[in-house]
Order: sequence, then C-alpha cells, then structure tokens
Amino acid sequence: MAIRLSQTMLDIFQLCHPERGRTPESKDPAAAEALDSSSGFRPRSRFASNGQSHTEGLSVMKMPIGNLRNRDSRGPSTRAYALVQDDRAGLARTRQGVCRRTVKCALACSLLLAFFAAATAFAAPNQLRVCADPNDLPFSNSHQQGFENKLADMVASDLGMTVSYEWFPQLNGFFRKTLKAGLCDVVMSVPSSFDEALPTRPYYRSTYVFVSRRDRHLDLHSFDDPALRALRIGVQVVGGEEGSLPPTQALSHRGLMRNVSAFNIVGNLSMSNPPAELIDAVASGDVDVAVVWGPLAGYFARQSSVPLDVVPVCASTRDAGIPFEFAISMGVRRNDTAMQQKLNDFLERRQKDVRGLLESYGVPLVSAAQAQRCQ
Repeated sequence: MAIRLSQTMLDIFQLCHPERGRTPESKDPAAAEALDSSSGFRPRSRFASNGQSHTEGLSVMKMPIGNLRNRDSRGPSTRAYALVQDDRAGLARTRQGVCRRTVKCALACSLLLAFFAAATAFAAPNQLRVCADPNDLPFSNSHQQGFENKLADMVASDLGMTVSYEWFPQLNGFFRKTLKAGLCDVVMSVPSSFDEALPTRPYYRSTYVFVSRRDRHLDLHSFDDPALRALRIGVQVVGGEEGSLPPTQALSHRGLMRNVSAFNIVGNLSMSNPPAELIDAVASGDVDVAVVWGPLAGYFARQSSVPLDVVPVCASTRDAGIPFEFAISMGVRRNDTAMQQKLNDFLERRQKDVRGLLESYGVPLVSAAQAQRCQ
C-alpha cells in the first residue's frame, strides 16, 4: 500500500510540475534530437504532422523533431516544429485543469489507501505472507502442490496463522521486487549463506546428482569417471550462461563441454513444470546422463515412467572451490529478527516432520559427514 501511495503522489507531482521532472535534453529540443539520433532511440508520440497518430510513446515533450524533417530542408520542418509548440501549450493548459481535479481525487484515494494500509497492518500478525514462484515444482506452484507450499502450511498451522501468497516468477530481481519491497514476510527456500535476506537455521542440505536410465547401468559418481567422455551430458544453465552453475564448471575443467547439452533452468514459462525438461531428456534418451540439483532430480525422477537412477555427485580434489552441496534455509527481511526467531523455533520443534515432508518429495538429503566419506 505504501508503495502504491508513494507512486500516486509522484504521478500527481509530475503532472502538475512537468518542468521539475525533465531531463536536460527534454528542455533543449536540439539536444534531445542529437541524443536520440546518436542512440537510435525513437520514442514516438500520439501526435503527428499528417493528422495520423503514431504509436503511443513517452510524451510529446520527448518527440524527436528530426523524425519529421522535410526532404528538401536540412532543418526541422516548420509545420512539425509549430505542431510541437502548439502541443506543448495545449498540454500545459490541459494540465492546469486536470491537475485541480486530479489532486482532489488523489487526496480522497490517498485517504482510502491509508485506511487499507492500516487495516493490513492490523491483519498482518495473523498472516504468513509468502512470496513464491507460481510454476516451479517441486518447490511451489499456484495450486500449492510444492513442498515449499506444504511447509508454509505447516509453519502457519504451528504459529496459529493463515498463509497468503504473492506469486512472482523467480527471475532476476525476485527478492528486490518481493521480499525487500515488503510484499511478503518470508521466502521458503534460500541458500543459508544468502546475503539478500536474513536466513533461518538450515532445514535441509542437498546436493547435485547424476541422473541416468537404470537400464543403462552407468553407475556414475564422479566427474572423473572416464565413461563421461563418451556420453551426452545434460546440464541446467541460467539465462544461457553455461559456466554459471557448479556442474558446468567441473565439466569445463575436464574439457568435457563438447559433450554438453544445455537446458535453461527457467525453461518455457508457458509450460507446466519447465525444469522437468532435462529429466524428460534422460528418460527419452536425448541425453545419456544429466547433472541436476537434487530436489529437482529426485522429484521428477519419481514422476518418470522410465526407471531412473539418482546418484549424489562426489567432488574430487580437482573440484576444490566448486560447491556441489548447499544448505537451505527460509529467508526473511534482514531487519525481521522476530520472524527469524519464530521460524527457527518452529524448525527446532518440527525437525522430524520437516524431514518427512522433504523425503516424501524425493529430496536427496545429505549431511556433512556423508560429504566427507564421499571424498
């Protein structure tokens, strides 16, 4: 509410005082034309010299006059320039009238928004507001079928609260636009060393795994296995960056990138369960083996009609500095130590139940002791 209220007041200010919001180039048409010509940027306006309308653009104030040059003249056409000046004068007069009416309306709306903001503040203690991805099984989806959804229900029930969701795809800017913006109180899974949120104590630790068809009997455990040199290897990447995740770093160190097929971890957002694409590629034989984050692999391997083996990756000394295991926590706003403590107390009380939930979704769980033996 506070964000929307601030934006409303900013819009009113800019409407009534357009000169206060202009950039230097918007005050100087020649400078604006030079800037737009050099950058290739062509903001378009609702007004045109031929009586037709251009596609909506930012504002007539930003119209690049160079777009309306006469072929026989080196300067701006007289008609185009006059049109812009008329538009400016007419827009200024319109603003004066609109501003008076808008301010009255905005003040009434602001009072209403303030009322709802106060009502929300009173209701907040009884709500566990969760930010989650609407299409990201096994973690969460809008049908609340993921283990993060079930964990949120468990937390809310334990604390005498009800769950409400702010759905937002976990793409770039997720935490800035959700948790930091105050749209929610908790994100159900963050790395325990995460610095964009205040993590709780870890509630599970998982690892990257090799996924292969059981009938192939590959029995892979390490990136040093010589069999990998003859195999088609599927990996997940973030935004086309092939070296951005641990498996691709390990494969690159061994000169195996020529064997790799990359699958975007986000996938096609119009599809149901986009991360499942890589596991499906293993089942269909499009790749021989996949290296996948454990919770994704364990869940979708169970859904496969073809039996699949899921084996934790064992790091070797060649992989020093490349982590394959991660501890996972819940994350709250950095100043919300009260909520962090509530969640920590919950995790202490319900540790066995949380572990049972994770195991029911096929999440491979590892401990530090297991990791040492793997070495």
